[in-house]
Amino acid sequence: KPVHLVLGKDQVRTVKRGHPWVFKDTLQELPSAPPGSLALLKTKTGDILAKGYYEPKCPIAFRSFAVGRERLDDDLVAARLACALALRRRLFPDVAVTNGYRLVNGEGDGLPGIVVDVYGAAAVIKFDGPVATAFYDATGIAEWLVETALPAESHGMHACVFVKFRCARVGKVQVRGAK
Repeated sequence: KPVHLVLGKDQVRTVKRGHPWVFKDTLQELPSAPPGSLALLKTKTGDILAKGYYEPKCPIAFRSFAVGRERLDDDLVAARLACALALRRRLFPDVAVTNGYRLVNGEGDGLPGIVVDVYGAAAVIKFDGPVATAFYDATGIAEWLVETALPAESHGMHACVFVKFRCARVGKVQVRGAK
């Protein structure tokens, strides 16, 4: 069940224009919920403005994924990953010239809290803290990268994905390998 957030200050136009962040001081209240909870951002009259994830203890309390009636689900994340890949393939068509690039640049690609860098047949997924880590399916994204975005082999190296995230308890970076 999603958390319901209500804008307390007049930020409706900003959200409708696509700004992905809502700061906690612009919300009427900060309901208790685990970091990374699915959230609906609403106007004072109850109209749904956006869907995204909620982090009550962060200055940026809400990160928007879907505005208006867009469905926030795995299909939306997959479609945005595919758009990011198509754009990068247009920008870097020749892997003999450039095989290292940023595949996903968070909010710029409509995927707040995640960055994916590609280095030949390897990729690194970086989640921006425990909220993004809780929200996204890291294994599913890693599998998508191996199956769709990465070459099977490059310079004798098989496709592999590393997941990097910040640990909430100690504030240090941990790295896990996937596939």
